[in-house]
Amino acid sequence: MNFEVFDIEKIKDNYPQKRDCFQKLMDYLNKKTTSKVCVIYGLRRTGKTVLMQQALNSLPEEQKKKSVYIKCNNTTDFYDVIEYLKDCLDKGKKNIFIDEITYAKNFQNL
Repeated sequence: MNFEVFDIEKIKDNYPQKRDCFQKLMDYLNKKTTSKVCVIYGLRRTGKTVLMQQALNSLPEEQKKKSVYIKCNNTTDFYDVIEYLKDCLDKGKKNIFIDEITYAKNFQNL
């Protein structure tokens, strides 16, 4: 794999103060719908990763088991991410967090 997949249980929230939009994100994640997509975007170094990590840490244990956290890098091919996501969905994953997606090759084409 040309991207990292992290064990949700090992992601730590080292920032006790929650981000401004933390509660909006949690409300969205806890909303009962069949499918949804949430995109967190903004300038570099503004706290998007911290926000995702805080959200992951705040999920109930049952939700964490259905979650996956992926971090892309400059060698990531988005086609590989898509194949991995298909496998995750087949295994019952519901919450998929992808960090640094803009690093992935072919991301803008897809």
